[in-house]
Amino acid sequence: MSDASTRARDLVQLTERLTGLVEKEILLIAERRPQELSRLDDERTRLAAVYAREMTGLRREKGALSSASPDLRMALTTATERFRGALDKHRLAVERVRRVTEGIVKAIADDIAARTQPPVGYGSSTGPRRMQPLAFNGRA
Repeated sequence: MSDASTRARDLVQLTERLTGLVEKEILLIAERRPQELSRLDDERTRLAAVYAREMTGLRREKGALSSASPDLRMALTTATERFRGALDKHRLAVERVRRVTEGIVKAIADDIAARTQPPVGYGSSTGPRRMQPLAFNGRA
């Protein structure tokens, strides 16, 4: 097996492992078990660093995989497309969680603000009401 074929095969395996990890994270988010995501931190960080290094090397070495078999190059293309699709799904899942979390935090903050806001005035009823501004005419 040529160096290009070995490199292509290794990249396919790396990309598939990263894709599997991303899909696992999506599943954990969907199952509402985000606390378990931290278990994957070390592996994700390590694999992402290797992937970034390999992709940077490929950009520098134009045609590095050109002598790899067409089947291996196609497998790498397929694995990369699947990885990108998984990343898009992951981004959407994280975005949904972020929006829900922000909504909950805002609701709590609004509730606390409403409870701690001092009365601004009293009307004919015994409860607080908003004070209306009075018109002021400086000529009078």
